[in-house]
Amino acid sequence: MIVAKKAVAANDLKEFIAWLKAEPGKAAQATGGVAATSHIAGLFLQQISGTRFTLVPYRGAGPAMQDLIAGQVDMMIDPAANTLPQVRAGRIKAFAVTAKRRLAAAADIPTVDEAGQTGRDFSLPRAHPPRSSPSLTPRWWMHWPTLRRTLGSRSWVKKFSRASSRPQRSSPPCKGPRSKGGGRSSKRRELNRSDPEPIGESFLPLRAKAMKKRHQIIIVGGGPVGVALAVDLGLRGISCVLVERRLEPQRIPKGQNLTQRTVEHFYFWDIADELRAARILPPGYPMNGIVAYGNLMSEYWYAPPLREIVNSYYFQKNERLPQYQTEHVLRARMAQLANVEPRIGWSARSIEQDADSVRVAINEDGGSGLEILEAEYVVGCDGGPSSVRRQIGIERGGADFNGACRIPLARAPRRAQALSSTIHLSRDAPGFEGLLAVLRPG
Repeated sequence: MIVAKKAVAANDLKEFIAWLKAEPGKAAQATGGVAATSHIAGLFLQQISGTRFTLVPYRGAGPAMQDLIAGQVDMMIDPAANTLPQVRAGRIKAFAVTAKRRLAAAADIPTVDEAGQTGRDFSLPRAHPPRSSPSLTPRWWMHWPTLRRTLGSRSWVKKFSRASSRPQRSSPPCKGPRSKGGGRSSKRRELNRSDPEPIGESFLPLRAKAMKKRHQIIIVGGGPVGVALAVDLGLRGISCVLVERRLEPQRIPKGQNLTQRTVEHFYFWDIADELRAARILPPGYPMNGIVAYGNLMSEYWYAPPLREIVNSYYFQKNERLPQYQTEHVLRARMAQLANVEPRIGWSARSIEQDADSVRVAINEDGGSGLEILEAEYVVGCDGGPSSVRRQIGIERGGADFNGACRIPLARAPRRAQALSSTIHLSRDAPGFEGLLAVLRPG
């Protein structure tokens, strides 16, 4: 059953999917654990509806339901036996059941097909052994007719209905032993042809690839901090994987000042020369600003040495270039390291840990790729709203918490043209497209 917290602004499945699409990645679905049925159902819902939301694993459905009722997460997909009592109590909303037919105990709740996802079979696939599998012990099969007859009786159907479930008739996964003339056949049993096909390729990797993709470190977030960490670990022979959703760095003029100590790191990573070659200002131009008399158009101006004045005390001189240029240099270095696996264009959806390892479920942005990575440690380098921070329970706070930080920027080609003749800025300088000025109200 697909359910959501009461505060969600939707009254049916169509409105709920529209709500998810309006803010992709913002909603959070509680699951009973990584690769649990509710986890796979959430991935399947994203796939059939074209939505994207965060999967938050819990240690079972009980704690997940508690947080859903409290409004800490937005939605769940769980058996009706767990969700229906809370729906009837008015604590959560129900949008649809994932069964092919309505449940007897919830006849007022439509199926996914009836609720708008027409032609979509939401039933989770079942796995069967291949035809080449060796014979299975047939003892349980000998009791199959009795078991099937008992579970299909009216009394048991009523018991299942009270538990918000419905038994479905089927044949056993394998045919029973055949006999000729009273003798027992030694032929292997084959799959019954009426059984469903083996589990689909889109779901099999969730567990199958977990052990194949084991690393020592998983780094979530591929900004300058995350990529720099991957480079440093890779040069030390540590196996790691970096997960970053953005295909290219953001072209925003921020984080431009690199101190002497920072450039020392680039030297030891063997990319100090590449870093300096990526700068936009030509060599010799002031990196820390100018002092002008009256206004920027004044003929009286001076470029005093500021950070440069202490360069002689350090092994490397300071540098100035936009953060996106720095990231290009770091990404190029990371691509040269064999023991660093960059997953650019992938997002971390959920994290789970035990005494021995940590597992991160990732999906391909704009694609159908779904995998679980396993490592000894996970490092969150995904900024202030970090999904790693949230899922391990680290809260943010303080006097300046959630304060807005805005830097309005505007291109001023006329001002740049005038300044180029006043302070000798060359319009032929690499990347020079006009002066980016910080605007102030009034």
